Amino acid sequence: NVHASVRSHEKQQGLRDKGFVNVYGDALHGGAQEVAAKSDVIFLGVKPQVIRPVLHALAPHLDPERHLVVSIAAGITLSDLEESLGQGVRVVRVMPNTPSLVGCGASAYALGSYANDADCELVRTLLSSVGLAIKVQEKMISGVTGVSGSGPAYVYMAIEAMADGGVKCGLPRETALMLAAQTVKGAADMVLNN
Repeated sequence: NVHASVRSHEKQQGLRDKGFVNVYGDALHGGAQEVAAKSDVIFLGVKPQVIRPVLHALAPHLDPERHLVVSIAAGITLSDLEESLGQGVRVVRVMPNTPSLVGCGASAYALGSYANDADCELVRTLLSSVGLAIKVQEKMISGVTGVSGSGPAYVYMAIEAMADGGVKCGLPRETALMLAAQTVKGAADMVLNN
């Protein structure tokens, strides 16, 4: 079962409309407690500038033996997480990317001091369900952010530029875009399978 704590009523309703029934209010106003009470694995998908209050709201409700906390908040280090969540809490830091939304993600993850082999395997399995998952040392996360975290934006720009070239040569926009995107996809497949 998936349990979620979201800040706004609109987002709560949006999740309910997608079939999620266990949606709670703002983490700072009871949502963190609800999620911790009903979950073993907690994903933190909040903006870095608001994560500290969420961590402080969550910390008193965590059991290090039970809970694994997985953060996808950019720039929040494992030591930040461990210091905020308390002694012994198992944490994993993840840098996913947007192609995960279509099952073609490229994610890297780093384990905290208390995370164990079972946690590593669980996170690898979860991330692999939406693409590639690679375990790295935390010091490599910045490089991962530059390559795969930000990479899709550069690829989108290259596809757009290729399509623009096709349009200048007389191709309809839709045809040029399909050809450019398929070319990039095919080239990537060749790199991965070579």
